[in-house]
Amino acid sequence: MVRTVGGIKKPFGDDRKKISKNSLSNVSASSSTMGGIRFDSSKLGDKIMGDGNSVIEKVFNFSRMNDPDLKNTRLHDSNAYKNSKLYYGYNTIQDTFSASSDVIDKLIEWRNSGDNTKWKWLSPLTLEEGDRTNYNSMKYYNLDGHNTSFLTDAHEGKVSIILLSPDEFLSLADESAEEWMKRDDKLTDKMKRGVPIDTPYLSTEDGNIVYGHEGRHRAISAKEAGIKQIPVYVYNRDKITPDMRRKIVNSPMTTLRRRDR
Repeated sequence: MVRTVGGIKKPFGDDRKKISKNSLSNVSASSSTMGGIRFDSSKLGDKIMGDGNSVIEKVFNFSRMNDPDLKNTRLHDSNAYKNSKLYYGYNTIQDTFSASSDVIDKLIEWRNSGDNTKWKWLSPLTLEEGDRTNYNSMKYYNLDGHNTSFLTDAHEGKVSIILLSPDEFLSLADESAEEWMKRDDKLTDKMKRGVPIDTPYLSTEDGNIVYGHEGRHRAISAKEAGIKQIPVYVYNRDKITPDMRRKIVNSPMTTLRRRDR
């Protein structure tokens, strides 16, 4: 089995961030399909369901557009494995993507532009290929190696996709980071050359209380590379309501706050 990180295929090893047989991207049945996966409309209004499925399809196609080796892949589907226990309801992935549709449109536009002062996004989706009846034949691809659990968290309704300035991210993570963190000139150089970079994230509890983070070096390097906005995934411990997700997406700096404040 192999994974793809930052466009480079790497074999899975013991130190990998595991994609278990239970990790998921399936959202069941409706008229919309994605590499063989169908989406459920039973628990969403038609507009949110349609918007969410449209954005998922857009990101799925975006995931494969720059690598011909991925043309035969499909969205990773844990429903193929009979012991999956992750299904809380099939509307959460559509809501995650629907709430952030404008953000995703910007990220795809920026990735396809020649402007290297715009963040070059890596899709968080997990792709797969192979015979699902033979697990050992399966291959899995993660383009973003820091967010391999994104689909599982999206399905469970725990994740939001937002845009922040580098300074805003640092203020929610640790605003003193710039004072003591070692400069990563290689990372800054990659950004200036337009190399796609894994997305930073914040960890929250109670919907909006930030208690963890990953990506301060990336935020600092983004500032140095002249990048004004960066994508951030907000992972909550538990499922959040659609209303809370939209508050986080639309007004992140008035909704999110650090636990030590």
